[in-house]
Amino acid sequence: MLRSGVLKEVDKPLWYDVYEAFPPKYEPRADRPVPKNEIKAILYPEDKIRAKFYKTFGSVGMVDLSSGRTKSLCQRFVEKYIELEETKKFASDEQIFDAAVEEMNNHGISLAKPSPPPLPKILEKIEQIGRASCRERV
Repeated sequence: MLRSGVLKEVDKPLWYDVYEAFPPKYEPRADRPVPKNEIKAILYPEDKIRAKFYKTFGSVGMVDLSSGRTKSLCQRFVEKYIELEETKKFASDEQIFDAAVEEMNNHGISLAKPSPPPLPKILEKIEQIGRASCRERV
């Protein structure tokens, strides 16, 4: 289309130059058979720590993604766990986990799950919302 003049140089797609510079190894065709590549599971050692952290404490707060400097509570916990693990003072993963929780608490970071509000307060709030929405309809 560019060679024939149907498509002007300024109208060519953004990907055109990249495709021209790095063409695919095999031509992309719809009738090409799908390759039988095995997908490998990607699992890092700290993933087990994160899984146990979230299973034990749940989601314990929000993460500010606008700042790359701020680490999530879970990431800080993982780093503390790895730091304690490298000391080789503990016999089991459970002991390291408990020590990391204690260290976080000693630094003023509470990891306890917030208790859910009592059921009567929830029902009272639902009732208030219901009354407010009824007034809006009238």
